[in-house]
Amino acid sequence: MCLLTIGTNSATKRFMTDSPPYLNTVTELVRTLGGDGPLAKELNIGRSAVKNWRLRDKIPAAQRFAVFRLCQRNGFRVAPELLGERPER
Repeated sequence: MCLLTIGTNSATKRFMTDSPPYLNTVTELVRTLGGDGPLAKELNIGRSAVKNWRLRDKIPAAQRFAVFRLCQRNGFRVAPELLGERPER
């Protein structure tokens, strides 16, 4: 949950909003960011590279930070596992 505050005085209203859901698969992430071509162009890599990410369901270590920043700029949350983080036990 995230707290959204509207107003700056005594009339301030606060609302609880749901945080955006996590992108849990590489396919979901690629689709959300516009597809193979637009994502590849944004990252300055080949379209076939992004297609291979989807086929393997894995983002290469060299691209993870750029993908994270792109998602962050666009308001999307990425499941830590997609960025190489180990799930908590």
